Amino acid sequence: MKQFKDMRSLCLKIIFLVLNKYEDQDFGSGFWDLFFKSVKPLINRFKQEGSSSEKQSSLFFCFLAMSQSQNLISLLFRENNLIPDIISILSVPTASEAIVFSVLKFTENLLNLELEIGIGKNDVREVLLSSLDVLIDSLHHLFHLNPEKKRYVSSLACDKPNVCMEALKILKEIIPVLGCENTSKILNAVSPILISARLDVRLSVCDLCDALTESDSSLRSMSNLIRELNATSAMEIDALDFDTIINAYDQISEDYFKGVREDQAIVILSHCIFDMMSEDLTLRQRAYGSLLSFIDFSALLVGNKEKNQEQQIMAVDGISWTDAHIQRIVDKFLLKHMGDAISIETMMRKVCFGLRLPCEILVDDV
Repeated sequence: MKQFKDMRSLCLKIIFLVLNKYEDQDFGSGFWDLFFKSVKPLINRFKQEGSSSEKQSSLFFCFLAMSQSQNLISLLFRENNLIPDIISILSVPTASEAIVFSVLKFTENLLNLELEIGIGKNDVREVLLSSLDVLIDSLHHLFHLNPEKKRYVSSLACDKPNVCMEALKILKEIIPVLGCENTSKILNAVSPILISARLDVRLSVCDLCDALTESDSSLRSMSNLIRELNATSAMEIDALDFDTIINAYDQISEDYFKGVREDQAIVILSHCIFDMMSEDLTLRQRAYGSLLSFIDFSALLVGNKEKNQEQQIMAVDGISWTDAHIQRIVDKFLLKHMGDAISIETMMRKVCFGLRLPCEILVDDV
């Protein structure tokens, strides 16, 4: 039995090498009829075996080669559940980095071919649209808590930056299809990346924010600001442009937070937490000052509530903040992440002072 599996794997490796080298050939319908008939049992078990393996199977490599060929892409549609099964591997917590990266590459290939081929009745777009729910759900799992390892997407950005960047590229590609109604979900999903990711991953988040702006112009201010906060030097490779970054921090004030929504504020605050852990003293000070600006902004709202005044601040373009927004950011964001940047005791004192809340309440929430 093992000898048979080894022989089958070798045959599939040879097929992959041929497909990869001669991607402009279609090899005839007879060959593909025989191919899919032979691998049918493997396709039926593909998701289960693919998500539990450390490395990609020879069959997976064949599918990857087919996904980047205009002549072969339609063959992947012969099995109704093949593409959804491959994409859904992203939602499997035990899938290895190599497998996840390959699934993301497979999906990216489909998106790229969709742009090259154009729109038709039975083309890639139709299949992608039919698999869109699976793709969004799988990316959601990838960008949120891993049920088995209990870790956040910020860990993904640190431990598997290449995987994270591939996922961001795919998310960027499908934004035109998702529309502006999903903007908030996307921002909430990717903002934790900014807390700990390296520069190239952070710039991918900036690219994603720029793409979101095309669908939702209200994000332009936030998108421009997060780009400037991650500005790179034109003179040195992988070096920061400190002048641009400092000027960007100068824009973050109480008034700035009045003009953005909660999801946009969290993007900026995530970056501030990252710079709080910087080796550069100036960046730490500027980031800390920006966090204090948010605390001061929050105190205005909470203070109004205590005085039985209007419990929300109306800002430009109909944006409003309520004390519930503030409490959610404090409980689920600031207190959760600030411990990595400064001592939690110091942070609690500052939050308690700014929001005029009893320390006992904050201690219970941590």
